[in-house]
Amino acid sequence: MPLFDYKVISNDGIPYQDTSESGSKMELMSALEGDGNTIIFIKEKKNFSIKGFDFSPKIKPEDIAVFTDQLSTMLNAGVPLLASLEAIYEQMEHIGFKKVIAQIIKDVNGGLSLSQALLKHPKYFEKLYTSMIESGEKAGTVDSVLKRLETFIDKDITTKRSVKAAMRYPIMVFTAMIIAFIVVIVFVIPTFADLFEQQNVELPMPTKILIGISNFFSNYWYLAIIISVSIFYGFKYYINTEKGRIHWDGFKMRAPVFGALTQKSSLARFAHTLRTLSQSGIQIIDALNSVANTVGNEALRIDILKAREDVMAGNTIASSLKKSKYFPPLTVRMIDIGEQAGAIDEMLENVAKTYDRDVDYEVTKLAGMIEPIMTVVMGIFVVVLALGVFLPMWNMYSAVQ
Repeated sequence: MPLFDYKVISNDGIPYQDTSESGSKMELMSALEGDGNTIIFIKEKKNFSIKGFDFSPKIKPEDIAVFTDQLSTMLNAGVPLLASLEAIYEQMEHIGFKKVIAQIIKDVNGGLSLSQALLKHPKYFEKLYTSMIESGEKAGTVDSVLKRLETFIDKDITTKRSVKAAMRYPIMVFTAMIIAFIVVIVFVIPTFADLFEQQNVELPMPTKILIGISNFFSNYWYLAIIISVSIFYGFKYYINTEKGRIHWDGFKMRAPVFGALTQKSSLARFAHTLRTLSQSGIQIIDALNSVANTVGNEALRIDILKAREDVMAGNTIASSLKKSKYFPPLTVRMIDIGEQAGAIDEMLENVAKTYDRDVDYEVTKLAGMIEPIMTVVMGIFVVVLALGVFLPMWNMYSAVQ
């Protein structure tokens, strides 16, 4: 149903403004007047969209975390599920999320369980989320399951933010270098090339290379655009194939400088997720399947699914994960000890904490490494441009002398 902004004066003379969902403007008007209000204005809120492109605010993981925390708190306080959802809906300011909650309320009111209602919104509630809610419903512990989910989501958000923060600086520097290179090649080098040609100076190799690149961009700029776009979309198409995604995600965990951070953040997510599912009473076979689909790395997902098949055949989790090249021996050994002692949840918690510390350390280390690496790269870039431009000028000066 559409949302409407409205402003009214209540029957006691107090003006107030609010947003409400209604079938139509006339329906809302009748409801407000029926309560004794004097209507000042009613205006429908519209999401700006163009041919299927929705520009309404996106629902972020932070919004899901807040929703989970609020629902957990209210259920733990003894408020019924439907009343809790309605209370969250009434104070929700996010228009898009408000529509989702309205649909969830409608489905729950129609007889569906919370997990079944959430399954209708896979874009916002992952399989992990709905599976845990379902297990909590069976055990009658939805409030505690929601609390564990909220903790897990918060940790996942923190890890992703740390990785993004570490990557922000090199991306900005690399982008600035590309822009500077294009400006020099397109606007600066042609001017110097004309000058060198007039003086009939023997050009050094760096200058010839730069002039060649400049001539290519000047005369065949359309080919440069076509090649760049083809490479970009070709690469994008390849990594969207199953084989390409496996190779790309595997490379990201083996890559120098950034590989250790990618691998450890993925393994931290694995340990947190498996521990959370195990604590919620989900069978290990189903838990491994959910973990594989939410770990966020295709190469790791394939190895976890292979481990799941081995566990189904009667092997232990540790012996199954040992076959993967992405699980370090120490991690496998810790899981093995946990299985033998019957304390797999506690050991997974230790593994998760270990990787959380490792991720924090890798982010700190990466931040310290990026600056000197970028300094060296920018130095090489400046030296190449300087040699290409100034070497011929020095030769011209020497010839005049």
